[in-house]
Amino acid sequence: NFPASDVLMNVGKAGVACALTASLPLCLHPARENFYLLFFKFSALFRVSDEKGKPLLSNSPAGSGTPPFGVSQRKAAEKQEASLLFHICVTLCMMGGALFLALKVPGVSVVFSFLGATACVIICYALPIMMYVEVIEQRNMLSSRTCIMLQKIGLWTLLTVLIVIGAVSASDSLSQVIAMISVSNEK
Repeated sequence: NFPASDVLMNVGKAGVACALTASLPLCLHPARENFYLLFFKFSALFRVSDEKGKPLLSNSPAGSGTPPFGVSQRKAAEKQEASLLFHICVTLCMMGGALFLALKVPGVSVVFSFLGATACVIICYALPIMMYVEVIEQRNMLSSRTCIMLQKIGLWTLLTVLIVIGAVSASDSLSQVIAMISVSNEK
């Protein structure tokens, strides 16, 4: 809309570009920490360990700082180096994924429709069900354990149905994105 020679607009564009570039690491940090939380929670189910039974990955991505009593400095440094390598790989994969999406998604309206399709189902249906199940577990409001289990099964079934509905609406948004990308590639 504005000519390329307009100095004020170019300064504004440069400012927005700097703000967006500087905000990516700030947004990446909580996403990476939540990934670590999920990864280490599920990796505890399938714990990978060495021949002595010690886990290969620590629970902290940057290592523990000081080695525990009885562990040599060399082993602690190797463990920290492996954790640092894992941290770098996760960070690069997340940044690469964000770059790929930024290059391939044709407009911000697609992002908003996809987020609206998924976040609406999660906020309106999934979170209240999950919170209610937690409250029931903590308070034991019902007298019989069978009633509690039946109620939990019903709530998780409802949650599953609602997640499927959300996935269908999100896949509709995703199919629109793919159609827009294919149309833009043909031009």
